[in-house]
Amino acid sequence: MALAGVFVLHSDSPRLFHQLSTVGAPLLAVSGLCGLAALLLLRKGRPPVVRTLAALAIATVVAGWGVAQYPYLLGTHLTIHHAAAPSPTLWVLLGVSCVAAAMIAPSLLLLLYTLQLRRKLG
Repeated sequence: MALAGVFVLHSDSPRLFHQLSTVGAPLLAVSGLCGLAALLLLRKGRPPVVRTLAALAIATVVAGWGVAQYPYLLGTHLTIHHAAAPSPTLWVLLGVSCVAAAMIAPSLLLLLYTLQLRRKLG
């Protein structure tokens, strides 16, 4: 479905179509192959493999869009550089994220340890 949607871009967004058909083409090819493999393995009854392939297909479509869109975020109006927050803001965000991870990690590990001891994980 995602590969069919690329051809709609030919008339709607020629620049994005051009970028997807050149720079993003390898990622779209991987996406198509993973999606096809997932559909073929669906009948064999291997859900973990099918889920992994399906997730990889979606991830490569999203990555292909990002590669094709670079360096813009919105059409050709807003670049990544212009949309980025100031450097001090990014450092504060990184610090807050590290503190939050340090506070949450022990609780999460304790919860997983308790669930494992009670044999509720699987």
